[in-house]
Amino acid sequence: MKRKLKHSNNEILFTTITYGITAVSILLVIYPLWFILIASISDYNAIYAGKVWLLPKDVTFEGYKRIFNDASIWRSYVNTILYTSLGTMISLTLTLTAGYALSRYELKFSKGFMLFFIITMYFSGGLIPTYLLVDSLGMIDTIWAMVIPGCVGVWNLITARWVDNLFEPYTAAQLRWGPIGEIYEKTAEGKLVNLPLPEGVTMGELRQKVAPGGGSPSIVLAEDFGTIVDMEPRAVERLENIVDVYSPFLVSENYPQVTFTVEELQVIDELLGDVMELTNEKRANWLMNGFSDKDWEKYLKVLNSIGINELISVYQSALDRYNNY
Repeated sequence: MKRKLKHSNNEILFTTITYGITAVSILLVIYPLWFILIASISDYNAIYAGKVWLLPKDVTFEGYKRIFNDASIWRSYVNTILYTSLGTMISLTLTLTAGYALSRYELKFSKGFMLFFIITMYFSGGLIPTYLLVDSLGMIDTIWAMVIPGCVGVWNLITARWVDNLFEPYTAAQLRWGPIGEIYEKTAEGKLVNLPLPEGVTMGELRQKVAPGGGSPSIVLAEDFGTIVDMEPRAVERLENIVDVYSPFLVSENYPQVTFTVEELQVIDELLGDVMELTNEKRANWLMNGFSDKDWEKYLKVLNSIGINELISVYQSALDRYNNY
């Protein structure tokens, strides 16, 4: 049985105003573009006379013929493609290679180089010095004057350097779990091992104080655990519990990300809140106080009265479409 979602008068008024404002906004954007299109194929006398406003008048393609017969137009397109392609290739090559080099700790004077780049973000030589530099390099009236001066964006360089550091195990571990000297000790073999916790402090509490990016998108690869980064004792315990306690009871498949129809979303919107409220209430109560078979049967009856079967049917229909796609 399909349920029809009822809307209040305020909801209907709000929806009407929203659609009206959206429609007017779309019209204000689209009409100038439409006018340019119809004017481009209309006779210019009709345009000047104000006869062109919705549909073209005295259709002619003379303007397009003149444009496409102009060699400078095609040359401009060639230059656009050439400058964009060449500039992108040079920029990517220089930015990524420089970012990789600056992310290496063994690079001498890396901090000085980085400071040199950062200064250029705030202070530039100015227009005239830039022109004199380009002129002295013999790039005036050449393609290189367009692609070389701005080929390296400092912000992009910083981003490339940062992204590469996400995979560097020492940096990633310290960002995520804490610095050397607070959380870790670096052994002579180059391994990060966990230091003893201060008395009366848990690892979670300590990490909140000393980890600079406890949720940062840093990445410690699986092969680095045990060789470069020592796994924290709590993590080892949790991993053992997952394997020994939880894994035997895990289901073989999970409900995927599916797409619902408008009608299905209406049913979900109407029923899911009540189902979850009842489920969470009973879960908390039963975990604290326990439950009997009679309590369970009563719970199932309430779920049926709410409409659990209809809700399950909606999710099953969406899953069937997903599997048959």
